[in-house]
Amino acid sequence: MSANKLSHLFEISNLDWRNLVFTPDTGTKLTHRFPLMPSDFLRFGTEDIASKSLRGYVNAISNAKRAMDCQIERMTSALGFAPTQLRVQLGKSLVRMIEGRAAPTHLPFVYRFLESLGAFTPSLVDRVRLLRHDVEHRFQRPTRRKATEAVEIATLFVRATEGIATDITDGFFFGGESDKPGMFGNGFRFSIDFHSSEPHAEAIFYGVKIKPGDPFEEVKILPHHPGYYWCVRMGIALAREEDVQDILRELVVSSGAKISRTSIRIAKYTY
Repeated sequence: MSANKLSHLFEISNLDWRNLVFTPDTGTKLTHRFPLMPSDFLRFGTEDIASKSLRGYVNAISNAKRAMDCQIERMTSALGFAPTQLRVQLGKSLVRMIEGRAAPTHLPFVYRFLESLGAFTPSLVDRVRLLRHDVEHRFQRPTRRKATEAVEIATLFVRATEGIATDITDGFFFGGESDKPGMFGNGFRFSIDFHSSEPHAEAIFYGVKIKPGDPFEEVKILPHHPGYYWCVRMGIALAREEDVQDILRELVVSSGAKISRTSIRIAKYTY
């Protein structure tokens, strides 16, 4: 079903939005490969430093940035988004939200996008980009220490963001509590399929009284719908054991449902 029906699902659900039970699913591993991977550029950078030459130090700093750029595009693609079409995919509302965040405005949009999802903090990125800027735009001579710093920071960045790829929660339930152990109550189960040829999220009703033939029992949510962004944000936050109440509020409100943001409250987490 069309994702523009998601708001209808929420509005007819008759949930007690102030007393939600929330249950996360298990995690999954993301995969996306390029012919050259971040680890290749990090290896090149290490070899450049070992040359103990000015040319090597210049190349090491460039390779450190390439490693981070490659990882950013790899993660964006693995999450189901197209790096070159990101603004179009997200739509004006989400783009404004991301651009309005406190993240440094000089970072490329794809970096700010992943930062908004909670994938990394921008301080690591800033340092390597500054070192590269000094070489490529101010024509400063890099030292071995600066080249080593750039490669080490890029290595930390790749490892930190790799944590998302190896463990991201790919589903969750919220709604009422069931009186049957191990069963869902009244509510919604969201799942994210990162491995399909067409990545998407899916929302399914559980226990809601819908007349036979009603077409709104299940909704497929594609990456161009705001709900997909918030499902991905939820998956990252759950894997990192962050509080997700505000993310759930955004998921519901961004659908266009006439439900007050402040009326949405998670009263209990179950696992």
